[in-house]
Amino acid sequence: MASINAREEDVKIADVKEGEEVVFKNVTCTHNHTRWNEYAEWGITTVWSYHEAIAWWITSSFWMPNTKPPITSSRLVDDFFEQGKDLPIRTYMHFWARDDNMQECDQALAHPRVVSLKVYPAWKDDSGEAKNVTTSFAGHKAEVFDHSPEPGHTLDQLAQLCIKYNKPMIIHCETPNMGYTPVAENHYLDHTVLPLCRRLPELKFVVAHTTLLSTAQKVLASNRDHGTNIYMELTPHHLWFTVDQIKEEDQNLLECYPRLRAEEDRAGLLDLFTQIGTDSAIKLMHGTDHAPHTKEAKIKGSRGVPNFRDTLPMILTLASKTQMTTSQLQLFFRWMTEECYSFLSEVEKDDMYTTMQKTSYIPPAEYYEWVVRNPMGWVELDWKVVV
Repeated sequence: MASINAREEDVKIADVKEGEEVVFKNVTCTHNHTRWNEYAEWGITTVWSYHEAIAWWITSSFWMPNTKPPITSSRLVDDFFEQGKDLPIRTYMHFWARDDNMQECDQALAHPRVVSLKVYPAWKDDSGEAKNVTTSFAGHKAEVFDHSPEPGHTLDQLAQLCIKYNKPMIIHCETPNMGYTPVAENHYLDHTVLPLCRRLPELKFVVAHTTLLSTAQKVLASNRDHGTNIYMELTPHHLWFTVDQIKEEDQNLLECYPRLRAEEDRAGLLDLFTQIGTDSAIKLMHGTDHAPHTKEAKIKGSRGVPNFRDTLPMILTLASKTQMTTSQLQLFFRWMTEECYSFLSEVEKDDMYTTMQKTSYIPPAEYYEWVVRNPMGWVELDWKVVV
């Protein structure tokens, strides 16, 4: 059977013939989650998620720290990696930055497999105490949702740590007291992200799961005009689905955070995706935001889309329809990630690969022993992973 090496041959995905295979070296996912619902112990759920990544040929995986317990200390970093020490996958961790763990953040960034500091939106616990990054200058408590980009404030101190270790900061870019709306994303970008990155152009910054065309346009303008170093994650479900496509019976199945957007945003981000490699300001990475909730959790409204099984077929199907090339996908799957997380070039070897085959198929409606509903279970794809 014919096989195309994406590292060595640059061909249009649309020109690959039925039954032919394309081999990608080191497919990275920069954003995925473990099973951290209330029905299972932490260690068991972590191993389960490792195996999901392996089963669908994600060769290097970056795990988010909102596990149970959350990854907010160096000890928990080592505990997490211990779960998968004997598995054939390279694993890395984003570290959860908060008001009260600045020293832990410093220690964590020195860890060779901690790739960034992750900042989540602020919130209040049951007692009304503000959590996450909520302080301003000199430890003064700011408004709970105020992530000030000014010198000396918490976010600035975290940014300085990232610069010290040449590792990026990744932020869930929404101002949460505005809801999960486009307004919230635009507000956070305008008032926090862009001022911080323009003041500190040496800071590598990642916009997690980018959903709005307006966000992408502002980031590109900032990278071009102000020399900022802002990368964007693209998720397959935000490139595929829109809020208008959600059927009533699928509300919980396709409920995600951030939420699906309008067709204008989906089409605009897809168009931007097709331009990867043509402009140095376009810095896009493959981040699935894989959230493997059980069927029971999804029925209750858990916000997350399980998509490890079909993320690569989704991306290649879109690439085929838009005349993208194998070299562009290799950029998306690997090289942009190694540019952003530059230390990876020292540890990532050309010893792991993922094989994709051109063939039509409809994914199963449920998988993983009938535990998870598949949001792609009713869509015909043009590619599948060879396992």
